[in-house]
Order: sequence, then structure tokens, then C-alpha cells
Amino acid sequence: MNRSPVLPSNTASRLLARGLNFLAILTAILYLRAILAGGLFSTGNGWLLGWSLAFMIVGLVALVALFRWERAGSLLAIGAGAALFALFLLAGQPVMTVIFYSSPFIIVGLLTLYCWWRECRA
Repeated sequence: MNRSPVLPSNTASRLLARGLNFLAILTAILYLRAILAGGLFSTGNGWLLGWSLAFMIVGLVALVALFRWERAGSLLAIGAGAALFALFLLAGQPVMTVIFYSSPFIIVGLLTLYCWWRECRA
């Protein structure tokens, strides 16, 4: 009988987390470009532009750090995503904008934190 090898569940979830991490890095770079081009903040909120750039850069650094330090990088990515979520909600941005800009950091951070937790538990 021809059976294909089955990856352990933690290996499969780690591969998924790494792939999503790479896509989230690309997404964060595109979001930074959109923010710098002024497409999101045409109303002139200077404080919103400054803080969103800061949290985006922290989130991007956290996503890159995930490749080496999973726990610290994932906690930092989740924190940056939550800060972006709160910042955009407080600034009165539309809900879809809030979700689009914060979800890559939160989702990848949670998935990588889960992979790290499973590895420590095993």
C-alpha cells in the first residue's frame, strides 16, 4: 500500500505559521507604503499618522523577529496589532480599516505563540 508520510501536527502548524508570517511581512510593508503615501490619513491627523507608523514599524520588526525568537516576537506582534486596533478605533476609522491593518499582526502572533507553546509542552 502506498502511504504518504504524515507530518506531526506541530510541524504542520509551524509550516503554516512560517508561511503566514512571510505573507504578513509583505502585507505590513504594503501597509506602511499606503500610510506613507497618505491614502489612509487624508484628514490631517498628524498624531494618528505618527503613532500608526510607530506601531507598524514595531509590528514589522516583531514579524521579522518571529523567525528567531518565537515567544518574544509573537508577544510583540500581538501587542503591536492590539495597539493598532485600539488606535484606529479611537481615531474613528471604519471597522474594516481597523481589521485590515491590525489582523496580520494579531493572527500571525497568536498562531506562532501557539506553536511555541505546543513545542514547550511536548
